[in-house]
This record gives sequence, structure tokens and C-alpha cells, in this order.
Amino acid sequence: MNLVFLVVIDLFFRKEPVWRRTSRGHVLAVAFGVLMLGLTLIALQMGQVRVINAAGSTSDAMQYGFTFVTPGLVLLYLVAMRTVFT
Repeated sequence: MNLVFLVVIDLFFRKEPVWRRTSRGHVLAVAFGVLMLGLTLIALQMGQVRVINAAGSTSDAMQYGFTFVTPGLVLLYLVAMRTVFT
């Protein structure tokens, strides 16, 4: 939603692009947010996947409520917080 506000402000404030007035930390936070949202969407799709094993039976790709994406998402969050605040 914050990105939508920046786009609308940029449409009406034409002296210079809004992106030049924002700090690099904000742009970096938006980039990490988009990346984390993409990983979340992948994780949600993985929850819908059914895996067929060698015996021919099916099982969920997401077991115990999370997939392999979850640790990656937590790690990316920690990296993003360290990067944005340093």
C-alpha cells in the first residue's frame, strides 16, 4: 500500500521524481518486501501441491504446517532487517 501512495504522489508532484527524495533505505525495504511477498506466494502454492511417491500414494508437499520456503523466508527477513538498519 505504501508503494501505491508513492506512485500516486509521484503522479501529482512533478517537480522531480519522488524516488530521488526517498532514502535508499526505503527503496531497499520495498525491494525486500516484494521479494518476501514472492516467497510467501510460492509457499502458499506449495501447500496446494500433492506429491506422488514410489508406492503410488499421495501426500502433501507441506508437512507440519510449513515448507522448505519457511526457513528461507525467516533468513531473508533477518538479512533484510540487518541490511536496512545498517
